[in-house]
Amino acid sequence: RFGGKMGPAFYGAEAAVQSGRFSRDEVMTWGALGYAGIKIDVTDDIKIQIDTELTYARGDEDPTDGNMETFEPIATFGHKYQGHIDLMTWKNSYAYKLGFAVWPMKWLSVHADAHAFWLVNRQDSWYSGTGAAIRGRQTNQSGNGTGHYVGSELDLYVKAKLLEKRVAIWAGYSHFFPGTYVRRTGRST
Repeated sequence: RFGGKMGPAFYGAEAAVQSGRFSRDEVMTWGALGYAGIKIDVTDDIKIQIDTELTYARGDEDPTDGNMETFEPIATFGHKYQGHIDLMTWKNSYAYKLGFAVWPMKWLSVHADAHAFWLVNRQDSWYSGTGAAIRGRQTNQSGNGTGHYVGSELDLYVKAKLLEKRVAIWAGYSHFFPGTYVRRTGRST
């Protein structure tokens, strides 16, 4: 895990490898993420930030072969990555985020984040932010593949720090747009 700054730019990455045994299965899996962005001071009070994130966590190609390949995060990110609705976690997924934020005043920030989510392996499950399986391996009713694209999410939110930063308020709106996988495997979330 590392991170840093170079002038107005910031960056970071994290990776984890898991190996061993789980019940009767051999475990060998991994997950990685990276982020980068730039935060520009327009004036003493006004700041603008543009950032991007990419996360990947391996999924299991064949849950019955005696090899467990689904990455199991030790702790979920809780909104840090993969959106505020918590419809995805760092498990059998890859996700991309593009974010924009503006600080019109030192104590107030306005944010807009767009996320896109895919499954790594359709033979594995789609896992929620808690790590629980939302949907297992499936095909649609005609027998065709379900696709990897789970969907996208838009997060719009405001953060305010009041009373000399003693009180923080965070309010927002999020919306999930179902992708091919969700539409072909059941009702939209």
